[in-house]
Amino acid sequence: GAPPQKREQKRKRISSGQRCGTCHTCTNPQLKKACLTARARLEEEERQRLLASGGSDAASAADPAASPISIPSPSIPSPPPSVAAVISPKPAPAPAFNIAAQLEPILNNQGGLKSTADVGVFLKLMDADRTLRGRYLLLSVLQSTEQAPLKQIMAGGGLKTLEEWLVECKKSHPKLLIIILKALLSFPITLRALQSESCNLGKVVNGLKKHPQADVGEAAVRIVNK
Repeated sequence: GAPPQKREQKRKRISSGQRCGTCHTCTNPQLKKACLTARARLEEEERQRLLASGGSDAASAADPAASPISIPSPSIPSPPPSVAAVISPKPAPAPAFNIAAQLEPILNNQGGLKSTADVGVFLKLMDADRTLRGRYLLLSVLQSTEQAPLKQIMAGGGLKTLEEWLVECKKSHPKLLIIILKALLSFPITLRALQSESCNLGKVVNGLKKHPQADVGEAAVRIVNK
């Protein structure tokens, strides 16, 4: 038969100075075996040398466990449109409406409207703001505004808005109710304006003359008797 093949590589001899002194073979010298710790260290050094020199195939053949295992990346399916819509990032919220900043450019030093040219902007703010704070500010402006802009506000539908405010706060916000009536006293209101077909302001104000809060009733009487 064929002669036995020679071992491709002879293991390096481990000297006594390389022994760890703590492994199984070192603590049992009668076994006459090489130090297990030193042997493992030398084999690891040899494997690293083979890998560095391009001998990865030889290292894999000698130690199959040392061969890296290729793990395919998991394929994540795209979510359906309905789910994608739910998990998509929400748009940034719109900046909060700041009525004080909107009013500032159209007010004079007394806190009223500068001129009739600013009435259009003011009417839009009356329609846009639904907060108590905003209404307090708007009513304060009305009480400080000259007659010419107030006439323009009346012509532009401002009285109808104030009528709606009166109806809304008649029961829930008595403090705001009296301020609305005081603002109405600033207007050059006529009986004809109160009885207008497009505005029920006269009827609403007349119904407040017997309000349990005395100052509300007094203000309502003054408006009707103007």
